[in-house]
Amino acid sequence: MENSPPPAPLSISEARSYLSSSFPANGTKCGSLKCQHDSNIKSISTAISGIVKVKPEDSKSKGKKKKTIASPQKNTKTCYLITCLDSVIFPMGGGQPCDFGTLLVPSHSLSFEVLDSSNVGGTCVLTGYCQEEITDASSLVGQPCTMTVDFVRRMDHMQQHTAQHVISAIALDKFKLDTHSWSLTTTEEPCTVDFKLAEQGDLTLDAVLSNDPFQDIEKSTNDHIFAGRSVVPSWLDVEGDEYKNSVRSRLLPSGFSGLIRVLTIDQVDKSTCCGTHVSTLSHLTAVKVLKIVKVGKNLARMFFVSGKRTMDFVRRSLLHQSRIANIVNTPHLEDQVERVQILFNEKTLNEKKIKSLWDQLTALKAASLSSLAASNDGVVADDLGADVVDKEVYKNLANAVIEKAPGSTIFLLSGGLSAGTTFYMQGDPSVVDAAGKEVAGLLGGRGGGKGGSMMGKIPPGDEKHDAAVRSKLEEVETLMKKLKTC
Repeated sequence: MENSPPPAPLSISEARSYLSSSFPANGTKCGSLKCQHDSNIKSISTAISGIVKVKPEDSKSKGKKKKTIASPQKNTKTCYLITCLDSVIFPMGGGQPCDFGTLLVPSHSLSFEVLDSSNVGGTCVLTGYCQEEITDASSLVGQPCTMTVDFVRRMDHMQQHTAQHVISAIALDKFKLDTHSWSLTTTEEPCTVDFKLAEQGDLTLDAVLSNDPFQDIEKSTNDHIFAGRSVVPSWLDVEGDEYKNSVRSRLLPSGFSGLIRVLTIDQVDKSTCCGTHVSTLSHLTAVKVLKIVKVGKNLARMFFVSGKRTMDFVRRSLLHQSRIANIVNTPHLEDQVERVQILFNEKTLNEKKIKSLWDQLTALKAASLSSLAASNDGVVADDLGADVVDKEVYKNLANAVIEKAPGSTIFLLSGGLSAGTTFYMQGDPSVVDAAGKEVAGLLGGRGGGKGGSMMGKIPPGDEKHDAAVRSKLEEVETLMKKLKTC
């Protein structure tokens, strides 16, 4: 089998194009891959038909953000693009992410970690990482290999994808809701289906969001799961009567002819699809609709989970509920909402009380500091204590002082020890802007600001360090006075 690539390493795009154009006639094309005939097969024996080492720098996108291939956590492996005569690893398509897996070549004692798979002009091109540097990659062409799919990832994708087919079919049949798009997430996060709604009629966007017919969709979906409907792929001629008369969704590339893969879910749906699916709806276990949100003028987005994700969602929800129960000291779920509301109301009331106290303290402190500023050439530096205060407290106090003693420049400091120390300066812009960096350096901290105010922080330290910082307040005052008289 001759399929020797050019001697120089290729870019990813060049390698994909080369492997697709040189794919042998006896190889299986996308649409009829082993994983598309039987999605439950976990491993197959096949042969390598092409392999190309790619340039390391091309595994990263430059300039405009582009989709990049996955890579091992520690990218110490060499990247190769590989084609085989058949594939149990599904290439990304039909709204479904690609599979991961492994490729073993016994003749060369090599193992590839497959972390990407793409449909390139009908050819399944794998992205594999190998720990060993292969000096003559062309020697692998024609060699038998064993390809194994990451079946945990595969099953998750199948459960979500098949659930989407059922949801979309029921939504169309019962509510005339067309599926606009959908998203299969690759994490534990919910998947989504976007439905296009009429501007007029019973099922407007507002009606859907308020009346929530999707709970009916959820019930019907789970009824079909309980019934264990079969899910079967087949290949139909696009010019044949069966295809034209019985297939619901017929999304075809322009100019397509010949056989197309059709997925039939017994008593539910029959539509074109290239993705992997469970063989029976009972493998979905259960589907849960989580929420509906508005995402466009006439689009409603439904969030859902299926299969293992449903069980994981229930587990996480129960764990969160248990944690909340411990926090609010209310074990019964039906009492928790009321308890949280009571605590929230108390928090709001306490925040108002604290604000009122701060306002009173600010007024008292401002009266004292304004008197000091008036007798100290319009300059005052003060230590507010060990508790770190936020910028709003600093600002309110400084404003109150300047209001009582116009033209003053005020320096405030708070915190210390493990919490670190913060400081704030406000007043005459010429003084603040000139003194800011010098004051920060004097205190061993860093800060910044403009327009007559600045804020900074001093790293935490021991008691000796904290005392040394506070002992420099007189030096800060002296510096501000000097700049104020310049």
